[in-house]
Amino acid sequence: MLWILLAVVLLILILLLSRITITGNVTYTQREQSFTVTVSLYRVRLYKKKANITMENKDTRKGIRDINFDSFQGDLREAIELLRELNPFVDYILKNTYVHKLKWLTAGGTGDASSTGIAAGGVWAIKGIFIGIITEKSNLTCKPVIRVSPHFQQQHFLSTFDCMVSLKLGKAMYTLLKVMQVFSRKEKEFS
Repeated sequence: MLWILLAVVLLILILLLSRITITGNVTYTQREQSFTVTVSLYRVRLYKKKANITMENKDTRKGIRDINFDSFQGDLREAIELLRELNPFVDYILKNTYVHKLKWLTAGGTGDASSTGIAAGGVWAIKGIFIGIITEKSNLTCKPVIRVSPHFQQQHFLSTFDCMVSLKLGKAMYTLLKVMQVFSRKEKEFS
């Protein structure tokens, strides 16, 4: 009986110290937006979700309230407060995350050369900030592939984002439990 108990405890410890690998792909075009997420443990796929998130008509979706200028300031204040509460958990999870692949390609244009150049510069700035945060707060084990291809005479947009990260299962579960506590506390405050 003792051997079985020791084996179960050892198995749980091995699982908690194991690294899970999360692979994500997001594709955004003018016609279609989709994402794919795959979770693997020891190269065995545990979960795969592929979804088309294209919004045909935003007004027909149920459950989304209209945002107006009167409520926008209060909503923004609540969102900033929630981000402040979640920041330690995001920092903790990013500190223990290893980024193995990061590829973000964007191509597009507005049809006008001057506004395309301004938009391309803005996209470069956003990508630079994102890569800076990832480099500072996580463990980047690869060279990121970042590309912006402006098409000065065409009007279209395409962006793809591929990444592969790994983290220990125990640390991910700990962070998830803490985040759930924050959300349940927020729910009780609003009830």
